[in-house]
Amino acid sequence: MSDTYNDPDENTNATDPVVRRAHRRFRKCQRWESTARARWIDDTKFSNGDAYNNYQWPEGMVDQRADLPSLTVNETQQHNLHIINEAKQNKAGVKYRPVGGGASPKAAEVMEGLYRHIANISNAQMAQGIAIEHQVIGGLGFTVIRADYLDQDSFDQDIYIRPLNDPMACYLDPDAREPDGSDARYGFIFADKARDEVTEQYPQFKNK
Repeated sequence: MSDTYNDPDENTNATDPVVRRAHRRFRKCQRWESTARARWIDDTKFSNGDAYNNYQWPEGMVDQRADLPSLTVNETQQHNLHIINEAKQNKAGVKYRPVGGGASPKAAEVMEGLYRHIANISNAQMAQGIAIEHQVIGGLGFTVIRADYLDQDSFDQDIYIRPLNDPMACYLDPDAREPDGSDARYGFIFADKARDEVTEQYPQFKNK
């Protein structure tokens, strides 16, 4: 399905065509992922269910039982932790192979050294571990690759692998077909920020 179709639910006053296209694409992502995201929340709550939050009981059933015993024996969490711990022990890495295009073993070795540098300064294992936890518990997890300035006075940038603590804040192109989303044409990452911080950075939106 193309993202250029006329959306009957479009409700935006944006005149910038880039912004209007982003709105269309975001609504498309929302519609496509709505059921999966609801199940992610249900699965995450179920995995963390205990005798206090009653997440493993259907809504309202505990109240209906009145004074009857309502126990929660969480047998899901231990199995999730077993899978998560095994996955974290099998550390992910990157292997460069010199194939075609004038590539050489020396160049591949240099690229691997560059990746190791990026992984070390990023604490990539922690970021990957957080993604694994979300994947096992709810079925969805992400890491983010960012280019950040070395410091406030520098124009030099370094590459970092960052965790995404809330998978619900990320949307990917629903037309992507690769399991890892590597063929996605676009994506969205949302973050909550204080209003004064936003207006300081984007003063044109102060009264919006």
